[in-house]
Amino acid sequence: MIRSAGKGTTGAAPTLTTIADANQVQLIWDHVPHALEYEVLRNEERLDVTNGNVYIDASVQPGGQYEYKVQALTPEKTPLNKRWPWTGITAQKIGPDIPASPPGDKSNTGPDGRPLPEDVDPGLVDSGRVIVMNAPVAVPTNNSTEQLETVLKQRQEAINAATDSTVRHQAFIPDAKALAWPCTWSPNTYFGGDNRGFDATSSRNRTQLDAFIDWTRREVRQIKYTGDTRVYSNDGVLQESRNAGTDGMNIYWVPAETTDFQAVIRAEHSVGNPFCTAGAITYDWQGVVYRDGVYTLEGSRYPVPNHGLYVATGLTGWRIGAELLNSGYECITGICGWDNIRARGNGV
Repeated sequence: MIRSAGKGTTGAAPTLTTIADANQVQLIWDHVPHALEYEVLRNEERLDVTNGNVYIDASVQPGGQYEYKVQALTPEKTPLNKRWPWTGITAQKIGPDIPASPPGDKSNTGPDGRPLPEDVDPGLVDSGRVIVMNAPVAVPTNNSTEQLETVLKQRQEAINAATDSTVRHQAFIPDAKALAWPCTWSPNTYFGGDNRGFDATSSRNRTQLDAFIDWTRREVRQIKYTGDTRVYSNDGVLQESRNAGTDGMNIYWVPAETTDFQAVIRAEHSVGNPFCTAGAITYDWQGVVYRDGVYTLEGSRYPVPNHGLYVATGLTGWRIGAELLNSGYECITGICGWDNIRARGNGV
């Protein structure tokens, strides 16, 4: 078994770690903020494109010599909210708020002048650079017991190097529009929808609530967002726009049960339509997330609108936890009862 690591040639210099036995080579690399996806190359030939942080090449030959390269793709002029979905949303600790940048301090703000999350490097926001990581690999000719034990040990070291995980819950209207009456004054009006399908990285949401787990600090932070609710006339003219705010969205965690390997968290969510006098997008779940990618989350929701629950670690990228459909907009009042939320995932 040969383990090697390379550094990035630009930007924040992330590390690419390779773990090889006679049958395969496992690549594990650092998460790069703003990266749309990662391109994996072997001897300058592309093997795959992925949005995760792990790749296994099982097509190697025992005794082979290879050069691996991972390119973090951050295309120039890509809108910031496509590269970093949390644009303009200030990271919050559970407890005292983290203040935004002082007036006039542009050191940690995006192009729109709004604060970035605390762990975003402003120098990378509009760089348009392709961050490259590379490492040579010599594949062993056979696997001894000692080599296999070393592989397991090095893999555990790689898992331990994962610095963060995120649980993301989105609520969105999949259609381009939805009937606004009787919440509005006229039956000839409609609400603007999000016009999208299930996608963990989409910035078009009614609400988005993230639990950001920092394994090195052994703490959980929440990041929350509510999209504007817009009313249009039948001929498509914008009539009014309101925002419901984020007061009804919260992530809780148990410090005594949160270690450098597991986090016990809970989400509570109740956000109404600012034009309606009753009802709210409502859900509640709790569970455990582990550093190696294992997670178990369970709870319930009002079945409206579409809900997407996703989990990402520094090793795996976004994985689907649950994707739940809208059962009818009248369900926002609770008359449809509760729908179960169950999300389970295995580690890498």
